Amino acid sequence: MSKSNLIKSSSRFVSVLLLAALLLSGLKVPTIAFAATQVTWTGAHPPTALSNPANWLGNVAPAAGDDLFFPAGIRRKSIRNNYPNLTSFNSLNFSGSNYNLRKNSLTLTGGINTSNTTGTNLISLPLRLDGVQAFTSGISGTTLTLNGQLDLNGNVLTVTGAGNVTSNGVISSSGGITKSGSGTLTLGANNTYTGTTTMVAGSLLVNGSQSSSNVNLVGGILGGRGRVGAITGTGGSIRPGASLPGILNSGNVTLNPTTSFVVDLNGTIAGTDYRQLNVNGTVSLGGSVLDASANFQSTVGQNFTIINNDGNDAVVGTFAGLAEGATLMLGGLPFVISYQGGTGNDVVLTRASSPAPPPPAISISDVTVTEGDTGTVQAIFTLTLSASSSQTVTVDYATGDETATSPDDYTQVSGTLTFNPGETTKNITVTVNGDTLNETNETFLLTLRKSTNASLVDPDARGTILNDDPLPSIVVEDVSVTEGDSGLTDVVLPVTLSTASGQTVTVNFATADGTATEHPGNDYDGISDVITFAPGETDDEVDVTVHGDTNVESNETFFVNLTSPTLSTIADAQGVATIIDDDAAPTPTPTRNRSVKSSAVNSHVLARIFPGS
Repeated sequence: MSKSNLIKSSSRFVSVLLLAALLLSGLKVPTIAFAATQVTWTGAHPPTALSNPANWLGNVAPAAGDDLFFPAGIRRKSIRNNYPNLTSFNSLNFSGSNYNLRKNSLTLTGGINTSNTTGTNLISLPLRLDGVQAFTSGISGTTLTLNGQLDLNGNVLTVTGAGNVTSNGVISSSGGITKSGSGTLTLGANNTYTGTTTMVAGSLLVNGSQSSSNVNLVGGILGGRGRVGAITGTGGSIRPGASLPGILNSGNVTLNPTTSFVVDLNGTIAGTDYRQLNVNGTVSLGGSVLDASANFQSTVGQNFTIINNDGNDAVVGTFAGLAEGATLMLGGLPFVISYQGGTGNDVVLTRASSPAPPPPAISISDVTVTEGDTGTVQAIFTLTLSASSSQTVTVDYATGDETATSPDDYTQVSGTLTFNPGETTKNITVTVNGDTLNETNETFLLTLRKSTNASLVDPDARGTILNDDPLPSIVVEDVSVTEGDSGLTDVVLPVTLSTASGQTVTVNFATADGTATEHPGNDYDGISDVITFAPGETDDEVDVTVHGDTNVESNETFFVNLTSPTLSTIADAQGVATIIDDDAAPTPTPTRNRSVKSSAVNSHVLARIFPGS
């Protein structure tokens, strides 16, 4: 270690000791007593542990309170946090993608920031927040995924940025969440936090249950298939489901004229075919806007319960401009609205009859393309009008993610398509991006809604992107380690994927004796397990413990064998670990040559007895 690094590490150590002494004395001290230092991950040397100095720029491991920076272009990205649980750092910052932080929990005081232009970063460990902070997913089309539990610890977390954030772990404590920025926040767990969820911008998809958190809808889109607490809408939209319809469950609902409720009627089954809000409590519509679209060939008399209101309480108020029994035209066909439908207090749309002849219908075709390794290809969707019309026909369209995601796999498009009088065919073109990731065939949707002067046969066309990339291969490297005279030494065998995959890749590994033996030689500790490469990851490792001794012996070897790969092949199935002996043979003690000494004595005696002989 350089002198400057030694001084830096020593000063940090002294600071930690002083801070501990103050805490033990009962004095209150700030969480961060000095400006945070940014430390940069290099991943230069295994093991890929957060506390390994060799993996950080300058060979200095981070200290409590630091900002941790994870750049692009780094080889080792699956990182074990082997600091004690709840060690506190200021912030986590990513300009690279496909990192995965795992194992022991962390405490954060300054949030998470991502600026990677593609891909996903995973936080697969528990987090606790100390103080109000933000998680920022900066770039559209990228995702920050939180797989561990998140303890708000009484604080408000702001999730912001143009990128997406997905939380799969339980969010707990009395704090709240504010969603701002144009990206999508997806909450998938049964969360227990009790503070308010404030929706300002972008999209919030609640797919788990969090009935203990009320929603303050100011802007953006609230959707999903889970359960929330009471909803108070002073802006924004409620759209149950996501790209496709779903049922969103809630407590009391109170809306005002600046809030809209989005309904797509794609069929007759609530949640599967059309969007529904299921309310356990009161409903006050307050002159809010009904944004409805009929997207299939409905028949007269079909009913659609768009708000399912429990109990006997009546719906208070109406949607703007739609009194009880009002008629609205959806896709060129009439529907009647009732706030006393269903069980007597549900909001129901009913397809009505019309004396006019039915309008022409718009249909759209599915498309399949092969992605290629580079560049782009065009997915061309054809829209057909069943008959020419003397009127101008329009329809809104927009792409939506399924297993394919924008902008990595394709470029989003949206707008309004116009058939001029007499036209019956139109095209919508979506650009698909080539890549070299082995992945399943992926799909995205092109969705139609809100047609005028025409009905819709099917609102969704599916674009399928065919994978044309081979399976990646796995290798395990050979390594050597000096055993030492005592104690334990880790030998780390890197295991690498030839190229990143778009799928989760696994391979089994197990140690095996060579000239080194686990039993009875006690040269190393045997191990077996499964290595998992998350999508985008290319590097992992096998850590084996070697025992030091003072035995004079030749260098010894043991093996790490790879078997049973999934979604991959094995290019090198066996890694050789060499334990280098560092024990010298003992130096022999010199001994006198008795025969030589005896001969010399005898010669001397004879010379005395027979002088001159």
